[in-house]
Amino acid sequence: MPTPVAPPEAARSALSRRRSNLSLRGVALGVGLVAALFLLRATSPSVEIDAALQDVVTLAISVIIESLPFVFLGVAISAAVQTWVPTSVILRILPRHGAPRR
Repeated sequence: MPTPVAPPEAARSALSRRRSNLSLRGVALGVGLVAALFLLRATSPSVEIDAALQDVVTLAISVIIESLPFVFLGVAISAAVQTWVPTSVILRILPRHGAPRR
């Protein structure tokens, strides 16, 4: 069975850019949603929201706020690994077959 070959540097770079664009879109969407909820509540405090909807909004915002430190920590660790750990070391540590790598 042939050994898998690492993709060329250009393809790897394009894949990395595509993933970072998707990641940035997701972050922007999440931040925009939270900002819209805060803005809605701040500009119209007299509008009554159903208790169940208020609970959903409160829980969603609390989960987002509680998870942010872990997201930032993951981003920092990922950036450090991508910056200072050579690709050859990462390829040597990861399994050789495609399925376990995912």
